[in-house]
Amino acid sequence: MISVVVPTFNSEKTIFKTISSILNQSYEEFEIIIIDNHSTDSTKAIVESFDNSCINFYLIRNQGMPAISRNYGISIAKYDYVAFCDSDDFWEKDKLISCVDCIKRGFSFIAHDLKISGSLSKSLWNRIFFRQRTKTYSDFIEFGNSISQSSVVIKRKILLDLGSYTTDPRFIAVEDVHLWAKILKSGVELCYIKKRLVTLRYSDYALSSSANQFRAHRSLRLEYFSDYKPAWYKYNIATYLLRKKMYRRGHFYLRSLLFSRKCPLELRLKSLVLLARLCIH
Repeated sequence: MISVVVPTFNSEKTIFKTISSILNQSYEEFEIIIIDNHSTDSTKAIVESFDNSCINFYLIRNQGMPAISRNYGISIAKYDYVAFCDSDDFWEKDKLISCVDCIKRGFSFIAHDLKISGSLSKSLWNRIFFRQRTKTYSDFIEFGNSISQSSVVIKRKILLDLGSYTTDPRFIAVEDVHLWAKILKSGVELCYIKKRLVTLRYSDYALSSSANQFRAHRSLRLEYFSDYKPAWYKYNIATYLLRKKMYRRGHFYLRSLLFSRKCPLELRLKSLVLLARLCIH
């Protein structure tokens, strides 16, 4: 019933645990589609060591764009629903059965909460400052994206009808956010499960934490809500400025968020913490 798409590249350190977490699901009707960008390490050998008929391994040249790998996986999926799992993320055993329960209730787009590993500060930050869950397109614009890549299960027909992940270089690092916005804008209703059913492994080298993310978010805003700068977008600007050591301008944006009536409590608290750090340094 569910095709699980897993893009990989030199994932030998994590891919065994990732695949094991999928195979250990309490729900058993799925296939795993591994789309490998010609890894130069032992990724392929580790995948083949499972010797499981539900695992399918494919090679692709994705030109540094995981979106190309995911789109290929969607195109060859044999089931009506597609799930995504990055090659360094891990699922809880009840992840799929929880999503299937939503499907049985009539939903075709499902996501859920996450845990973070690999960074104690990021893990604590995620637990203390919980972002408003995005359920509608208006939520997405106002509160930003809360849908993690490896949490999504979606009807394949939606992806085929709307067009899957963009390969436009303007959106590198936020291809998933671009897709969720497109889906929500089309009127598809999201079922959001308030359970931490996936562990995301944080990495400083991930595309999503690169400097490209700031420019990609700007492109996203220009496409979907060009006449509005919500609080989450201003916070994104502030953190980008701080990474660039442009402290005065970053301080300005953080203060504006602290005293903005439209700023969610989560972002007010985050802004307060960053302002306190600036004062200390």
